[in-house]
Amino acid sequence: MKKANVCVFHMGSLNESMILSLVGTPPVIDVQEIARQYCGQTIFVNWPHLLEAKVVSIANKEFKYSIGIDSLSNAATRPMDIQKNPMVPRDVDEWRSTEKEIRNR
Repeated sequence: MKKANVCVFHMGSLNESMILSLVGTPPVIDVQEIARQYCGQTIFVNWPHLLEAKVVSIANKEFKYSIGIDSLSNAATRPMDIQKNPMVPRDVDEWRSTEKEIRNR
């Protein structure tokens, strides 16, 4: 434990904070596999004021993996149909903008 300036709810911590350092590199997981695992699932977003949300697509700089329209209506009866579509220039610009916003938080 050490005294560190950790910001919580826009205020620096007053007491000692435990800081963890992750050593090593995590295994690389295929984006398509992540899409299969999470698309159609309910997750919570916007910490610390959590909101429930449904994952409908996952993207990287090259492709967007999304749920097919038919999969949404038949989700209870069969597995999700994940569609892989190349990113168009407008989508790439939006993706980069969102990435930059997340990194600057």
